[in-house]
Amino acid sequence: MSTTTNNRFLNRNPEKSEYNQYWYSKDTIGTFVKVIEDHLREDPSNRAVFMSTPSVYFSLSADLQKQAKLFEFDKKWEKDQGFVFWDFNQPEVFSEELNESCTIALIDPPFITREVWEKYATCALKVLKPNGKLICSTISENEVMMDELLKVKPVIYQPSIPHLVYQYNLYTNFNHDALSCVNDELVNY
Repeated sequence: MSTTTNNRFLNRNPEKSEYNQYWYSKDTIGTFVKVIEDHLREDPSNRAVFMSTPSVYFSLSADLQKQAKLFEFDKKWEKDQGFVFWDFNQPEVFSEELNESCTIALIDPPFITREVWEKYATCALKVLKPNGKLICSTISENEVMMDELLKVKPVIYQPSIPHLVYQYNLYTNFNHDALSCVNDELVNY
C-alpha cells in the first residue's frame, strides 16, 4: 500500500529520543489509516483512540480525524482538538466522558515491558466500548503477554519502523484484508 509521496507529519516532526519516538514508515502509516478509516466510515458513531501514535492520527483525513482522540504525553500537539494529555504512569487519568467512548484503538507504547503494557491495557479497556477493536504494535516475544492482557493475536502484516533496530509485530482482535498480507516494505529487509 502506498500513500502520497510525502507524509506531512513525517516531514514536519522529527523523532524525539527523549520520548522514545520512532515513527512508522509512510506506507505503514497508510496501511493503518486505511484500516482505521474503513472502520470509522462503517458507522458515523464509531470513534478511534490513538495511544502514542501521533503519526497515524495526524495522517487521517480531516473529516475522520474529528472522530478520533490522540492520547499522548508529548504536549507538542496539545492545541489539536483531539489531543488528550496522557501519562501511561497514570493510566486512568483522563476525562470520564471518554470512558467507553471509542470503538477502535491503535496502541504503540514507547517501551515493550509488561509493566508498561499493563498500563496501556488498563487505559485501552477503559476507553474502549465493549467488543472494541484493538491494533497493538510490539515485539514477537510479547505474544503470550498480549493475549493475556488484551486477548489479541498476531497477524501477518508487520509494521515498518525505519529507525527502530528490531522488528515489531501487530496483534489484533479482528480481521482486515490490509493486515492479512505481508508488508512489501519488509520483503527485502
